[in-house]
Amino acid sequence: MREGEERIVLYERDEMLKQIEALQQEIWQARQERDSQQRIAIREMEKVGKLTKDKDEQAAKLMQYDTVLRQARQILSGVNVARCPYCWGKDTHHENCDIKIVIDAIVALLGGKEDA
Repeated sequence: MREGEERIVLYERDEMLKQIEALQQEIWQARQERDSQQRIAIREMEKVGKLTKDKDEQAAKLMQYDTVLRQARQILSGVNVARCPYCWGKDTHHENCDIKIVIDAIVALLGGKEDA
């Protein structure tokens, strides 16, 4: 091989090595980006898991509140008007009666459902 040809071959080899190094750098950067995205995805999935657990806990609490409110409404509705310190001698609880106000508030919290 002549000296001129040898230089061309060496030059082409150097260019190929530069391309290989550039491609290796791109691969490394792509892997870094992929790893970063995977870490972000894992963190987001953990957040979703926590939110789901929190939502389930809140739903359970709401069911407990609903039960307690229904029981309180039932108990308060059973207070005899004749024995109510606010409404003695009336047929129904007066609009300003504390018991009536609480019953109405409970009914409103339960979505306006008187019986369910």
